[in-house]
This record gives sequence, C-alpha cells and structure tokens, in this order.
Amino acid sequence: MKKQYWIILGAVAAALLAIIFYISSDPGALGGGGGDDNDPGGLERRLFGEEGSEGFMSPSELEDLMSEGPTPKALYEAYRSYAQYPPNSRPLTREMSDMLEPWSIQNQPLPVMTDPQFRTEAAMREWAQKLEAQGKSREEILAELERRAKNAPRYKFDLPRHTITENETLTAFLNVTDAGGSPLAGVTILGAEIIGDVNFGSRGLGSAEYKEAGAGRYQFNWKPPSADKQYWGTLTLKVRARIPGLQDEAQIIESFFSSPTAPARFTGQFSERLENGSLLIDVGVDVARECSYQIHGNLYSLDDNEPTHWAAAEVILKPGAQVVTLTFFGKVFHDGGYEGRFELRDLRGTCENIPFPASWIGDPSKVRQIEQIPPNNEPVVLFMPYTNAKFATRSYRLDEFSKDEWSSPDKDRRLQQLRADADSSL
Repeated sequence: MKKQYWIILGAVAAALLAIIFYISSDPGALGGGGGDDNDPGGLERRLFGEEGSEGFMSPSELEDLMSEGPTPKALYEAYRSYAQYPPNSRPLTREMSDMLEPWSIQNQPLPVMTDPQFRTEAAMREWAQKLEAQGKSREEILAELERRAKNAPRYKFDLPRHTITENETLTAFLNVTDAGGSPLAGVTILGAEIIGDVNFGSRGLGSAEYKEAGAGRYQFNWKPPSADKQYWGTLTLKVRARIPGLQDEAQIIESFFSSPTAPARFTGQFSERLENGSLLIDVGVDVARECSYQIHGNLYSLDDNEPTHWAAAEVILKPGAQVVTLTFFGKVFHDGGYEGRFELRDLRGTCENIPFPASWIGDPSKVRQIEQIPPNNEPVVLFMPYTNAKFATRSYRLDEFSKDEWSSPDKDRRLQQLRADADSSL
C-alpha cells in the first residue's frame, strides 16, 4: 500500500515544533535545564531606539543590567524607560520589521521529510521519546533531526499577505529546490485543495487553481466564493505533489487567514490636530458591525523618509460613520529630532469576535449575562479590508510638540511599587 507523507505547516516545521514543544514542556526531559534565549538588548533597541533619552539608561546599559537577571532594580529601570511613552503610541524604528510590514509573512525554506516518523507531531514526539529513552541528549536529538533533513529537497511558500480580506484572492507561490537551494525541475503538482478552519470542522472548501510560474516555482490562486462563515478563519492550502528523489507522494501544507466579511471599512477620510503637544490624526471608519476594534497605524517623517511612531486605538464602535483617533506622542518627535511633514501609513484594523454585544464590555450590570453565554466556537477576529490609503500632514516645527513624558495614575503607582522593591533589595 502506497504511503503518503504529510507535511504539516511545512515539512520539518511540525517535526521541529514537536521536539521544541516536547523539550520546553519539561525542561529536564532530556537531561538539561536549558538556557535563557531572551535578548534584552534587542528588545530595548526595538522599544526605545539605539540612544535612549536623557536621564534614562541606554539599551546597552539596560542589557548589561538585565544580564544580571530580572532583579528589582532592572525591572524598575526597564519599566521607567518603557513608560516614557504611552502604551498606545510608541517609537517606531527600521529594526521593527513586524510593525513596518504588518501584513507580511516570512517563511523559511524547509526540507521535505520522507520518514514515516515525521508525518505528524504525535509521531515526532514518540520518536524523540524513544531517543531519550536510549540516553540521547537534547543536542544529539536535534543533530539527528538535522542529519536526516540535510539532503532532502526544500520548499518555501511566498504569500503577499498573511490574511485575505473581503473580495480578495489568495495568491501563493510554492518554490521547490534541491538541498543546495537550486530550483528543482520535474516536480508534478497533482492537486491543490483548501481546507476550512477547525472551528467549522476542517471541511474541504474546494480546489485552488495552479500553474507553473518558472523553474521549480508554482502559483496557486483561490478566492472565497462567498462571505459564508465556512470561508472564515485559519484555512489551509494543501498541495499534493510528486517530487524528484522522493518515492512517494508528498502533501505540502501552508496556512493563511481568511476574513471574507468586512466588519468595518476605512473611508479614506482624515483630519489632523495638535492636542497637549501630540499629533492626533482622525481616521474615518464606516462600521457595519458593533465590535471592539483595534485600529493601528504607522507614522513616517516625509523629510527623512524614516518611521517615527506606531499608534493604536482600542475602541467600541457602533454601526455607521465613525471617527477613530490615533495619537502620535509628542516626546517621540523630540527624542528622534523629527519635524516637518509626516505621513500616516499601514492602516489596519481588527474586530474582536465575542458572543455578546461589545457595548456590554465594562458594564457591571451585564457580568452575569456574559458569564452565562456559551462560547461561539468561531475564529476570534475579523479583519477590516486591506487598504493602502495614506495621509500626509502639514509641516510641523519641533517646538510644537511636547517634550514631556507620558504620565498616568497607573504608571505612578507601578513606578512607586517597583522603586520600593528595588530600594528594599539593596
């Protein structure tokens, strides 16, 4: 009987995830306690930029302090630096690629594994446990996995965005190479199918169109035929293929998110104003569904062509024409030395899918009713349709923005407690 090799979320991704999960779920499982892979310096650079601000530790100083462990002093200094700016209006730098390209998905080439032991996460876990029982260390198990994958063909999916929104078409490119990275000729695509979200039973949703798009490269297209719920959620593109060098049929799988119904849309209408030394940009939104929305946007200096801020607004919106305000905090302009004209870009928004009216959130009289509502067993978010709308501001002088740090009662209480903990530890 012919075997099929299932590549869940991309070949060895399942295998590696299974091993990592198995090891991390029990740090002593393979005889080692593991190390701390955090990168405090990198995190601080992402949050505050390279230089820091006057009176605050620089990222390198914070890194040195955090290298001693999460001491009370380190926690105090880290929070004090972070809380220069409000949580919904932060510095944005070139290093923050996930914020600069919020829709992108970056896949890495992965080997096509043919051993039956790597078909599923359960099989992978069993394989790792057997090696552990034989006395193999974590490093030896990972080295064995690497050895098995070393000479296997590779594949990688390229997707323009991680989510398709209302009326959009999924376009995915599959690249197949040999172990050295050269395009692999002779791949035969046997079929491509879309599988629905697990919340709706992981049903088959039909075939995806495909065609050859170059040596070792294949294009797949699929558009939800309607806004029906079955086309919503984490969907899977499952490609069946014969790959040279492999005896048996392979199934290569890539996941993406589909949000075929628009809870709201950006109208492309904007206005700007200064308030308390910060720049506020009002964004027009046409709301179809009452919901708790998360609206995000990035700000760039047009004169320097540099990112300056990212901002977020969490707000409950009712159906109809609405305005959402994004605040770009004044001190960030001063710390970066930014003045002149600015441009709002990368607008995106999500609606939280909850089984009760969003207006009930925070209403004490609704607590009991909320507790009695069963979960809806649906995907947790709906995406507003993708937009490339931008808005350019007038020119601003640096002295029009405030130099003041963010302040709030919650921040003050948190700092007082952290400072007391740091003082008592001396």
